[in-house]
Amino acid sequence: ALSRTDDFEVALDAVREGAEECVSKATFSVHSLVWLVALALERHRRLMADLDGGHADPLTGPANRSALEVFGRYLLRLADRTGMEMAVLYLRIETAPRGRWADREALLVEVSGVLEGTLRRCDVLSRVGPTELAVALVSDGHDLVGVLPRVRKAIVATGAAAYVHVGLALHCPGHTQTLNELLDLARAGADPVPA
Repeated sequence: ALSRTDDFEVALDAVREGAEECVSKATFSVHSLVWLVALALERHRRLMADLDGGHADPLTGPANRSALEVFGRYLLRLADRTGMEMAVLYLRIETAPRGRWADREALLVEVSGVLEGTLRRCDVLSRVGPTELAVALVSDGHDLVGVLPRVRKAIVATGAAAYVHVGLALHCPGHTQTLNELLDLARAGADPVPA
């Protein structure tokens, strides 16, 4: 819940009524949003571990597209309520016929490492298919479109550019887009990373 006051009783009442957290507008910041997202992610990880016996993807965290959609619902609500920006970054991996990048898992590990080194801790990375990765991004006004060139540059530095397609879809506040719809838009717009 987002409150105008720092009143403890208001926060306690909000939690009693079902709120997961209560944050005062007076102290709301990017740091508090990141903290809230991290808490929501941890709660979801625990829930998913309970539901699927702990079979989260060791490489990316959320095990599949459904798990990412749950995260996306939280992030889309936050973006709509706070005016923050939301986007989905999509990456498709195509293995080489031979050589260093012929091993799909090695290429996925490399690209996942690039994403973890390039993106922020609050961005949510997930494997959404055997050769597909997606990242849910949230920003407080920093240009999310600028993520695309940074990720492409980092992938080029690995030497794997010829085997990675990247797309980005931005959420339009007030629209009824779901994370899956954004993912489909990013997938449709995915282009090869120029070397």
